[in-house]
Amino acid sequence: MKKYFINSLLFFQLTVTIIFGADRKIYLDSLFVEDGSLFFSFHISGLMNEKAVRALERGLTSEIVQHVQLWQTKKIYSQVIFEDYYRVKVYFDNWDEKYVISAPSERRLTADQQTVQYLCTHVNKLKIADSSQVDVNARYYLSIQTAFQPISDESYHELRNWVAGKARPEDQDKKKVRKKGTFFGVLFDLMGFGDKEITFKSKDFSIDRNGHIRYLD
Repeated sequence: MKKYFINSLLFFQLTVTIIFGADRKIYLDSLFVEDGSLFFSFHISGLMNEKAVRALERGLTSEIVQHVQLWQTKKIYSQVIFEDYYRVKVYFDNWDEKYVISAPSERRLTADQQTVQYLCTHVNKLKIADSSQVDVNARYYLSIQTAFQPISDESYHELRNWVAGKARPEDQDKKKVRKKGTFFGVLFDLMGFGDKEITFKSKDFSIDRNGHIRYLD
């Protein structure tokens, strides 16, 4: 059993190294006002390829965390008007022999690898703010920070407990989040399992009284 886990970790580490040798970038697909609310869509290129999806069949759970912020630019400083986290977890269900993608809006099972790639790298029509939160003709910009965890917090704690010789994760461990700087955390980072982060900042824009968006120089 331990040999299987070790082989899985080594295989996954090699896969992660290959994945993140490619170019990674966040693209803003659309930004619009609808029914008095501001929405946007975006996607991340180079985040997950077919090898990354197949690696999930080794039994680990991965997680993609999007930290989205709407900033208002002022003369001296910028102020956060809205922020939210959008999380997607993905793993392979050996019983159904399908991938499970768990997002805030849905939970989907699929055997199609391209569907897994799309759902893990595309965020469509995410609400940023209501019209009441936005000042007409004020200056704004969007920031997105994408963190890819090859091993999610749940899998991380399971592996940590396994290394420590525990049969099952303790209840208090389930409530903990991964702490940076611990011996086990540093070891995972050195092995290549640390969070992979991508950042994006949009052009400045304003919104007029009719809900039209204008990009600013």
